[in-house]
Amino acid sequence: MTEEDRCVPTARAVIPSQVRILTTFAHLSGPDRAVVVSARVAKHIGISGDTVTETLRFFASAGLLQGARGRYAITAAGAEVARLWPQDETRARVLLHRSFRDHWATRLALELLRDGPVDQSILAEQLQQGLPGNPRRGMYLVEWLVIALVVNRDGAMRIHAPTVDDHLGNIPAGAVSAARVTDTGQWRIMGMTNESLKRLPGPRYAAVLDAFCQVLDNLDQVENA
Repeated sequence: MTEEDRCVPTARAVIPSQVRILTTFAHLSGPDRAVVVSARVAKHIGISGDTVTETLRFFASAGLLQGARGRYAITAAGAEVARLWPQDETRARVLLHRSFRDHWATRLALELLRDGPVDQSILAEQLQQGLPGNPRRGMYLVEWLVIALVVNRDGAMRIHAPTVDDHLGNIPAGAVSAARVTDTGQWRIMGMTNESLKRLPGPRYAAVLDAFCQVLDNLDQVENA
């Protein structure tokens, strides 16, 4: 894998600013998903063009955008993530999982975590090994993997690989009911209470919500038929 293939986030913008770049890009691109130059996004937000260009390049590596050299078009996946993020960050993260699960950093991280959990700073250094730039780029890369629910982070700031049961594909959307109220008045989603959901590891939590979202999408299609 070449250095060009191993794209990492910029060190010049914190994660919320990187998200803002994506949502702003989607807004400027519009429903037709028109090509937008990075300079236009930079002017709209009021940050440097280099910061925007590096961020867009990273998003393109995850399939949220397509293009090169500062000219990009948002993909269907990127547009949906940008649309959902301000109103439902959890669903946006589930969609990010689909985009990041085949990313080079995910593959390498899971290989590095094969023998057990690793401190996030060490994993960041390993992922950025051989690449130029500020060490924050590696830290932001790890943060995106956590946000995308492809790895878990515990309270000691160690990164864990998901277990076999954590993968999103293990819960079929049609196998369980969507959501209902129990006799005690608690909402259940996919048969689980809110408290039960909170105790799930990240990828398993995403699996339940992903299946729930698929059920909702199926219901929408039936209602709109």
